[in-house]
Amino acid sequence: MRHVLFVICLIVVLGSCKPLTYIPSYSEKFVIDLTRYTDKQFLITPEVYTGDYESIGILAIAFYPTARRVKNSESASNNSDQFIVQGSWVAEKVKAEEVVDILYEDAKNMGADAIMNFR
Repeated sequence: MRHVLFVICLIVVLGSCKPLTYIPSYSEKFVIDLTRYTDKQFLITPEVYTGDYESIGILAIAFYPTARRVKNSESASNNSDQFIVQGSWVAEKVKAEEVVDILYEDAKNMGADAIMNFR
């Protein structure tokens, strides 16, 4: 009897799920303006610097955005600074400038005047 009740509950639960059938198209563009660092005599480049330089260190960053749980009735899709993750989580979009600022400050604190191979 328990097995039959379990199977019935499973069928009801799985039958009530609506499959994802459509994902609208969208595009995103971002630009990182590095001139404010150049104005401070600090070079950030995706290229390998071929001049004479002293290697100071390696910087890498993993930046995780703020996220909050929302009710199913809330909709964050209208806010361009947020996106929904896993259905009921809303995460703030990561601003590239914030991440570059962190890298810049870390590099300056190490005594660097450039970041090469910036990706």
